[in-house]
Amino acid sequence: MGDDAQALASLGFEVTAFDISPTAMSDDKLLLLETLRERICVWRQYIQTPNPDIV
Repeated sequence: MGDDAQALASLGFEVTAFDISPTAMSDDKLLLLETLRERICVWRQYIQTPNPDIV
């Protein structure tokens, strides 16, 4: 399992991991994959940032 999948699984999410090869994917799927990766990075930053409103 990749790092992103392991991180999500460790937080309690059900994760289905699969191997993807750029040579086997169309451009629109690669764009979707990159968008998902960017959103995961933003989400990781969000959960790692302390929130003073939460007690």
